[in-house]
Amino acid sequence: MKKVLIVGGGTVSDMLINKYSVDKNFSYIIAADNGLKVLDDVNVKPDMIIGDFDTVNHDLIDKYKEEGYSTIIKYNPEKDCNDMELAIDKAIEYIDDSEAEITILGGTGTRIDHSSAGLRLLQKLTVKGIKGTILDSNNRIRLLADKCKSVELFADNLANTGNTVSFKYVSLIPLSEEIKGITTKGLKYNLENADFRFDKNISLGVSNEIIKDRASVQIKSGKLFVIESVD
Repeated sequence: MKKVLIVGGGTVSDMLINKYSVDKNFSYIIAADNGLKVLDDVNVKPDMIIGDFDTVNHDLIDKYKEEGYSTIIKYNPEKDCNDMELAIDKAIEYIDDSEAEITILGGTGTRIDHSSAGLRLLQKLTVKGIKGTILDSNNRIRLLADKCKSVELFADNLANTGNTVSFKYVSLIPLSEEIKGITTKGLKYNLENADFRFDKNISLGVSNEIIKDRASVQIKSGKLFVIESVD
């Protein structure tokens, strides 16, 4: 199974970068614009660097050009999609089967417009059956839709640091007008074949608690964000 790591310039800790670039055995690592600095700071070299390079230091780009290690793709700043979407598209090209995972670090940050757009990009993966995860120091975000209709919730072991991140809370946020057949296990308040409507159940699924070592969420139809939080 191919596993791709995409790193953007958003909020991400050195601990997460070290953990995911080393422990998870990714077959391909993509730096989206200033995600290159994030990787370079912890001495991780990406296989591909992509973006319009409006935020990354050009001296850093030149360094990687001289080394010739990474594929570098530069786009005009006046383009129809952002750097993260460009990176996701390239990751999908790299993957030649649906048994794959894409993890995105630095896809969230202080700008809610960028973060919101990044979350919706997970739809590009679900239609192909690719498992997609957006991760930061406090949250793990996944989307149930299309060919990805179930997800397992679990604590994440940080092997290199001796720590374990416990995602205590989970929220179910509707993206589509209606989600049918929601069933959860291992939560404080479980659902059995329940339906959510975007106009009626906006906050019903917010801030549930994970009370088992492993829990799960599945749906029959619709689009539902599953957001796990540390605090």
